[in-house]
Amino acid sequence: MPATQLAIATPTMPVSPEGLSLEVIPRTEMIITSETWIIKSGANAQEFPIESAPLASLSCMRKDFQTIKAHEDCLGSRKGCTPAQRAWLEKNAVLATENLYAVDGKLGIGQVTLTNTSKSSQSLSFKDLRWEGVVTPIDDAGFGIACTNFNDWSGGATAGNANSREVLLPSDAGTGIFGGPSLYGEDLTRHIPAGRPAVFNLAAGETSRAQLDLKVAPKVASITGRALATVIASDGEKEVQIPLPALESGKAVFITMPMPLLAIDGGTACPQGSAKYAARTICSIQQLMSGNHLG
Repeated sequence: MPATQLAIATPTMPVSPEGLSLEVIPRTEMIITSETWIIKSGANAQEFPIESAPLASLSCMRKDFQTIKAHEDCLGSRKGCTPAQRAWLEKNAVLATENLYAVDGKLGIGQVTLTNTSKSSQSLSFKDLRWEGVVTPIDDAGFGIACTNFNDWSGGATAGNANSREVLLPSDAGTGIFGGPSLYGEDLTRHIPAGRPAVFNLAAGETSRAQLDLKVAPKVASITGRALATVIASDGEKEVQIPLPALESGKAVFITMPMPLLAIDGGTACPQGSAKYAARTICSIQQLMSGNHLG
């Protein structure tokens, strides 16, 4: 009688929550520096001092620099407003955090890359994404004044968002839900429709990305807080905090776009849009406000 052949099971090591690699993309550094100040509604904007300020040389834009600091040194690291203008703004305005904008009621607070680095064949889950914090409206906020250090200001788009799945976090109690699909390509959550609780199930070696957007209502507000999630594996679970570069200083101020802004770049020359720099004069605050439909 033939011997019975026994099935031999391949042992599998349990996966631990520690097998999750959580990487957050740092904030984009802008070479063309600027500041946006939100004027308090009670301030008299007519008193804002309009005066010329030296603009960065165009030669700084045509050189190759080894570091961002070297480029800033060429630009002079100026934010575009004169000392007198900055003194007025510090008394009559609130400084918004650089590159922190809300659009359509959503404030982008971070993008996280998730990878299961364990060797086990079992998967782990990254779920129950939530926000703990305070969003405090700045009720007396008016229009904005943007101090820029170059009169042909241009910024850059943040790279790396293309394959991120949007996760919408309620600003009060509640679990994050999926927004729309990834912009390009395929991701691990492509079959989960928008509006479902955001859950990322990762097998060993798999990677997915989440773009965290906080739902906000105020046009201008200060914000403090943190983002949390739960990692569940076969040998247990644990709560993790997601680093948020936008809030690394502990407190930030965001503005909602679009917002009426007066760009003060070297005093802002008039007539606006003219290519004849030599024929320009400095705009008055009334001309700037009128040109931006602010009175």
